[in-house]
Amino acid sequence: MENEGAAVPTTSRTCVSTSQDPDLDSQETDNTPAAYVSEDLDFIVKGDCAIGDGVNRHILSTVMDNLQNGFLLDEDKGVKTLLFEGERDHLVPSTSKALLESDFFIVVGRIIGHCFLNQGPHFAGLSPAIMHVLFGGEPETATITELDCVDQDVREVLQLLEENSNFSEEQKAKILSVTLPWDLPGVTAENRWWLTEKILLHSVLGRTTQQVKQMRRGLKDTGVWEFF
Repeated sequence: MENEGAAVPTTSRTCVSTSQDPDLDSQETDNTPAAYVSEDLDFIVKGDCAIGDGVNRHILSTVMDNLQNGFLLDEDKGVKTLLFEGERDHLVPSTSKALLESDFFIVVGRIIGHCFLNQGPHFAGLSPAIMHVLFGGEPETATITELDCVDQDVREVLQLLEENSNFSEEQKAKILSVTLPWDLPGVTAENRWWLTEKILLHSVLGRTTQQVKQMRRGLKDTGVWEFF
């Protein structure tokens, strides 16, 4: 973390990454997800000179705000990239392949860990099911609800399964379009509740397994894992 003259930033640029190589601090980056995670957590803040903890609080708040509301990875497009999706208190990690392959969720874990250590803002709104698995619980024992499910098509199928016991051919085909890619069978009157549980498990936890592992690694990197 760099701070020019302990300044309270009137303008700032933040760049987060998984690298622990201090030699990379001064290198420039481009506006791609891979580049943003190729360097250390690096800040350049400018403005009126100031001292005290206010500067650190501002930086931590800025980073946590980006974590909650999205990082501006492409300045040209001006569109923020969300790391978490879904409803408040039921947020789940994004299934973006680009974010996963760039190890961005390791950065997420590190940001949460640093904020915890430095009395910064907390990350709020994560799904209880994700929290359960993040801290060592088995996916099969997690409490998952429809609110944890981001995909609207999956939600519609879940509603079909809950509201019906006799299904038309069209409804069966719609359900199969969701279950087949996950190697799950089609629906019958006997298996619909079992199938509902399996769809919830796959849509919420099965698709975010690697993201949660990366977050856990980031928390361990900051040394706060033992506290949780």
